[in-house]
Amino acid sequence: MESLDPCHPAAVNKGVHLQGETLVWPILFMYPEYGKTDFIAEFHENTTFQDHLQVIFGPESEPAPWDAEKKYTVDKLRVYFEDRKMNTLLHVPLIKRLNEILTNQRYCIIAGTPGFIVLVEGSKFQEEFIKKY
Repeated sequence: MESLDPCHPAAVNKGVHLQGETLVWPILFMYPEYGKTDFIAEFHENTTFQDHLQVIFGPESEPAPWDAEKKYTVDKLRVYFEDRKMNTLLHVPLIKRLNEILTNQRYCIIAGTPGFIVLVEGSKFQEEFIKKY
């Protein structure tokens, strides 16, 4: 269980835990285009990525202060995780539940806090970022 202790400063004392019969995880959404992250303290394993991104980037939400172009909207986002063995990015459909991704054999939890890369579909940055892999 020590390998699941979070190392991210925002996640200290907010590690994975059971709530009823559901695992609840601290996770990071990383926006490499701007060098920013969002820390989600409680991402229930049975909720979808769309559920959380809708709260952050949905039509009722204020744009992130770093998103001056207002291009980060749920309908334009693509989520990825790193396959560290193959040195590639794998796409995560927004309708997937967290537990579906964490149980993927290619997913590796680093420092007790699952992390996901969020990019804007069709953007020049996405194209260049993916080429690096």
